[in-house]
Amino acid sequence: MSSSDPPKKAMRSQGSSGSTSSQNTQASTGGGGGGGQGVKFARRTSSGRYVTVSREDLDMSGDYSGDYMNYTVHIPPTPDNQPMENNSSVATKAEEQYVSNSLFTGGFNSVTRAHLMDKMTDSEASQQDKDARRRAGFCQMPVCDGKAMVDDRGNPMYPCECRFRICNDCFIDAQKGNGVCPGCKEPYRLGDYDDEPNFSGGALPLPAPNKENGDRRMTSQKKTGDFDHNKWLFNETQGTYGHGTAYWPPEDSSDRDSGGGMGNGMIDGMDKPFKPLSRIVPIPSGIISPYRLLIVVRLVFLCLFLVWRVQHPNEDAVWLWLISIVCEIWFAFSWLLDIIPKICPINRSTDLDALREKFELPSPSNPTGRSDLPGIDLFVSTAAPEKEPPLVTANTILSILSVDYPVEKIACYVSDDGGALLTFEAMAEAASFAELWVPFCKKHDIEPRNPETYFCLKGDPTKNKLKPDFVKDRRKVKREYEEFKVRINGLPDSIRRRSDAFNAREEMKMIKQMRDNGAERPEPIRVQKATWMADGTHWPGTWVVPSSDHARGDHAGILQVMLKPPPPDAVMGSPDGKLVDYEDTDVRLPMFVYMSREKRPGYDHNKKAGAMNALVRTSAILSNGPFMLNLDCDHYFYNCKAVREGMCFMLDRGGEDICYIQFPQRFEGIDPSDRYANRNNVFFDGNMRALDGLQGPVYVGTGTMFRRFALYGFDPPNPDKTIIKDSETQALKPTDFDPDLDVNLLPKRFGNSTMLAESIPIAEYQGRPLADHAAVKYGRPPGVLRVPREPLDSTIVSEAVSVISCWYEDKTEWGDRVGWIYGSVTEDVVTGYRMHNRGWRSVYCITKRDAFRGSAPINLTDRLHQVLRWATGSVEIFFSRNNAFLASRRLMLLQRLAYINVGIYPFTSIFLIMYCFLPALSLFSGQFIVQNVTITFLVYLLIMTICLILLAILEVKWSGIELEEWWRNEQFWLISGTSSHLAAVVQGLLKVIAGIEISFTLTSKSSAEDEDDVFAELYLVKWSSLMLPPIVIAMVNIIAVCYAFAKTLAHARVPEPGPDLGFGNRLQRAMPIFLGRVSMLLLYLFCNRTGQVSVSCSHTRARACPSPARPGSGIWDLGFGNRLRRAMHIFLGRVLKWEDVEVGELKEGEIRVRNKAVGLNFIDVYYRKGDYKPPTLPFIPGMEAAGEVVAVGPGLTGRQVGDVVAYAGNPMGSYAEEQILPGSKVVPVPSSIDPVIAASIMLKGLTAHCLVRRSFKVEAGHTVLVHAAAGGVGSLLCQWANALGATVIGTVSTKEKAIQAREDGCHHVILYSEEDFVARVNEITAGQGVEVVYDSVGKDTFQYGLTWSDITKCGQNCLKNAGSLDCLKLRGCLVIFGMSSGSPDPIPLSALAVKSLSLTRPSLMHYTAIREELLEAAGELFENVAKGVLKVRVNHKYPLSQAAEAHSALESRLTTGSIVLIPDGSM
Repeated sequence: MSSSDPPKKAMRSQGSSGSTSSQNTQASTGGGGGGGQGVKFARRTSSGRYVTVSREDLDMSGDYSGDYMNYTVHIPPTPDNQPMENNSSVATKAEEQYVSNSLFTGGFNSVTRAHLMDKMTDSEASQQDKDARRRAGFCQMPVCDGKAMVDDRGNPMYPCECRFRICNDCFIDAQKGNGVCPGCKEPYRLGDYDDEPNFSGGALPLPAPNKENGDRRMTSQKKTGDFDHNKWLFNETQGTYGHGTAYWPPEDSSDRDSGGGMGNGMIDGMDKPFKPLSRIVPIPSGIISPYRLLIVVRLVFLCLFLVWRVQHPNEDAVWLWLISIVCEIWFAFSWLLDIIPKICPINRSTDLDALREKFELPSPSNPTGRSDLPGIDLFVSTAAPEKEPPLVTANTILSILSVDYPVEKIACYVSDDGGALLTFEAMAEAASFAELWVPFCKKHDIEPRNPETYFCLKGDPTKNKLKPDFVKDRRKVKREYEEFKVRINGLPDSIRRRSDAFNAREEMKMIKQMRDNGAERPEPIRVQKATWMADGTHWPGTWVVPSSDHARGDHAGILQVMLKPPPPDAVMGSPDGKLVDYEDTDVRLPMFVYMSREKRPGYDHNKKAGAMNALVRTSAILSNGPFMLNLDCDHYFYNCKAVREGMCFMLDRGGEDICYIQFPQRFEGIDPSDRYANRNNVFFDGNMRALDGLQGPVYVGTGTMFRRFALYGFDPPNPDKTIIKDSETQALKPTDFDPDLDVNLLPKRFGNSTMLAESIPIAEYQGRPLADHAAVKYGRPPGVLRVPREPLDSTIVSEAVSVISCWYEDKTEWGDRVGWIYGSVTEDVVTGYRMHNRGWRSVYCITKRDAFRGSAPINLTDRLHQVLRWATGSVEIFFSRNNAFLASRRLMLLQRLAYINVGIYPFTSIFLIMYCFLPALSLFSGQFIVQNVTITFLVYLLIMTICLILLAILEVKWSGIELEEWWRNEQFWLISGTSSHLAAVVQGLLKVIAGIEISFTLTSKSSAEDEDDVFAELYLVKWSSLMLPPIVIAMVNIIAVCYAFAKTLAHARVPEPGPDLGFGNRLQRAMPIFLGRVSMLLLYLFCNRTGQVSVSCSHTRARACPSPARPGSGIWDLGFGNRLRRAMHIFLGRVLKWEDVEVGELKEGEIRVRNKAVGLNFIDVYYRKGDYKPPTLPFIPGMEAAGEVVAVGPGLTGRQVGDVVAYAGNPMGSYAEEQILPGSKVVPVPSSIDPVIAASIMLKGLTAHCLVRRSFKVEAGHTVLVHAAAGGVGSLLCQWANALGATVIGTVSTKEKAIQAREDGCHHVILYSEEDFVARVNEITAGQGVEVVYDSVGKDTFQYGLTWSDITKCGQNCLKNAGSLDCLKLRGCLVIFGMSSGSPDPIPLSALAVKSLSLTRPSLMHYTAIREELLEAAGELFENVAKGVLKVRVNHKYPLSQAAEAHSALESRLTTGSIVLIPDGSM
């Protein structure tokens, strides 16, 4: 309408939207002809209604004031305002019908063909669906076939509450007539509808104009004619269509006559506070903290025991000892790989209400609540109907089609790798029955949605059901399902009879043709035994009688769209003449596609992985859902909301780097006792939950939701580097996500399908989280996924057929980098590993109601073969480039350990079998793995058993499994470890060495329906060679036990008094061995993949001088007598006795001292453990003491009897009541110093003096870092440095020690168990560093988790992780005076050159070798003690005879301050 024409009020009618100029011309002339846009005029009455008037009426009235004010009407090209339907729409409908009723085949050396056929899914239900869809789009008036009114987004509009569909013209006619709705015969009300805004072209309720805005015109139109009507309408009308485009409503206007219906109470997404879709629920600290502590305790004892075992061989049976120690070391390593990744288990929860609110609730930008959720493609794979019953697969398909997710967003694909007509027709039957089953599930909220499981549920089916027709509907549907099962079960016979009939007809045709040609008939005439479809054509897949091009490994690719994509809006059912009333239920069904990839001889089809990749490509062409979920044919949806649960993680903030969601596998039909651990809950609820706290669980084959983009082999997105653009048609190029990918090389990676390459960036874009909040840095705008899906056409389907050809993957990266990875029978684990190795993470989703359920073999033979397949895949992984030892740095350390364990665990079977034979070998030989069964050995067996039991209890607590399940898992691990795992190692080695390929047969899926037959297979004995090793082990051990008893009884004699205990020497010797072997065998079951790995800690007791014993061994008497002397070993074979010794005669320059107190230091532990080599064996430890001089040797002056002296350093031997010392090594003790104080401070005090005054002279203004600040030397260092005016930073392990460190003068205390001390020191010093670091810890603090080989590779950039060195400033000094955590690795000198650092390892002996230096240092030390500068804490005193207990307390770090040993006579 031009501005010169008299403006009138107008109402738009159904018609075409031409150009702006045509609209203006038509408006100015009062209407247009042909296909132009007609404009009708209306008058607004005082009641708010509009009365249609003609142009002539307006011209005749001549009244352009009041009700007829100036305004402009612009009619945007919305879906209800489109050009007249032409032949193209008819062609589109024909194309859709062609696609959904054709079977597409093709492949190698053949073009794609479409076989038009009467599809078996055309049923009464499908006809109802078609009728409903027609009613959904067209006017319901009997004589009208016009399109029903829709809004500008294509959503249906209902002018009346009865939801009677009517076109615009009929609606205006009804208003002009009697104003009554043709459907309900009630007058029209132009107000709000309950859930739909009531606005249409014929009834736009407009507010009464006022003087302020009466002349306001639309000025937003672009000069080019490209006008964004949606944007303008929202801007000009404040987010509602209720006002039209002419007037700007007042801010405070209530607009009572408006038909907008949206109101201002509806908040758009960006205005809402951010609400997360998922959260992490930590394990209670009361469970996980003791669990971690027990792991550490067991690990410590494990290491101690192994050291002890290595140094204490059984010299009488070295071969037996060697076997046992090798096995034990391997078991320890295996246990570490299994237990360490379990230290960080977590739980997760989801918020489904928040998901619905964010993606599906109506909003100003989404007035009808159309779903903004991304699409998902669900895959089901099956291979052989003989092993996997079609009824089981059909039930899985039915559970998928009825899942609680927007119907238009779902696409279901079934891959029939066997190409069997039986499976095809079963799927067709399932698609037909789905038209009854799916609406039934939605109407009555059925759970589970597998009909077989649902109808077999025990209990009251009416529980929580509210609709009165439920019982009637259930009875009808159940009857239909029983008939459906009968049809499925009769399919094999039906196909056979049909094929026989068609083959007989072909044979008769051939005979008739030969007779007509006059040819002689050879005897007999036989035609090819083909398999025929119901439409009388050959089945293009596998025939019952295989032939060329129709065998299991040689057939064409097949693709059938059994259910075409549904319309975007709900289609309500109708009760008219139908079995079940679905009047208020959406009867749409998701798209369902049958696929059988092409197979030809000479091509490697890569088993299940190849089938999954074919599904990925096919789905990318047909639906391209950004997410995919794969299920085995016997795994069905037990929780219809499982997809939503997974989406809560994928679409949450930060979810863009999640590659897959792994759901736990749950199984049905397993015996209640689960004797073969078929449920595998220890793995699914324990190991997988623990991995979820790291980089995520491993992929285990089924029940996994994938991000399509991650499967394509791309790295996870980096929001800081990826350019985010607004449109999926802009920056959506593969090179944006993989800079190394050349666009020209796309065919090399993904194949030559252009459609597939174009779908990749779209899938990535649509899979992003919703950018509805500023906190979401990497997302997509809201609303972009509300656009309806494009219909399928023959071009798209033909492309989908081409990508399942057997040659498509040639010279591409499918199976190598893209999709499921080939080369292993456990392609699932390898595929998940590859994604983790690229930096993706995964999530473990445990739902309150099991997400999926399936079947598992319950027979022992089938179970062992199942484990054999998994273990063989692990061996293949170990010998491939997928070994986690070769992983990239993107794989977390603990995640790497978990994947290493995946590849290594089958090799444990070798050592396990060797260890299982040890009891028998011991009984036959009469020897044991240790020299004697000692109390120490038995005590540590008990300790390890208790630790393991407590670990099991705590693991049961945090994982939620039952203790019986844990025990069954351990039992079956022993069975499978001695059978399947060993066979897997042999098969893997044969493949690696000899190139022998490994093949497995499918495990049959149970289909027993009789309740009595549920556990029939459990007791079925089926022989397998896998049972041979366990049987041999059991028989050999039984024979050994019988042999031991017989041998012992044969040599028994009459009881004698004394230590013989009434048995005789032979029996007395055999019984401990026998009991030890039995205890080891029983205890092994508790060792959780570690075998007999028990740890013992030995005690050192000495009275004075050593008593010589056999080299490498020794005993403490301890009051037990000779029979138990060997029971209490010490580490590394250094054995001492607590006994009287001759002190000896004094020599020149020597004195004899009676010790009053003996200091205990960590260096004593080093000598006892063998870390420092003693001068001789045996020896007396001890490095410091204080006592009274009782004798003076010749030639010595300055010392006399009665003097109180102290000494530190060499010679060792202070663990004695009296000792002889060189006179030059002792220093006088002032009378003000107690001997106990002197003994406790001599070595530590002189060491502290050496460190702060000699090695590095601390001065005022310096900043020093002291590790182990609460220790003996550390405490003195802090006090001394503080007194010298330095700023002291100390590191401690506990809060209690932190308090002590502050009391000792530490200005800053760091708990290194909770903080990164390197970062903290740099923070305290403002990045400058400290002048000196005093380090007594050694490896842990020196390297700080980084080896120096890594430092040499990456130079200065890695030095920030180097620990103590990084704390130093330029020209700083690192003083190492202890190695409580072990010796650091060697370092290159170039590492020190980075900051011109200095590194020193001082020894006190070198700084006190000169008598004058010793006296000077001691004098300064005692002076500071007397003045109170140094406070000495003697917090622990032990009798000298109980030195072992003191050592244990010191090693376990349970002490603070100093420990002093008091000779027994001085207590």
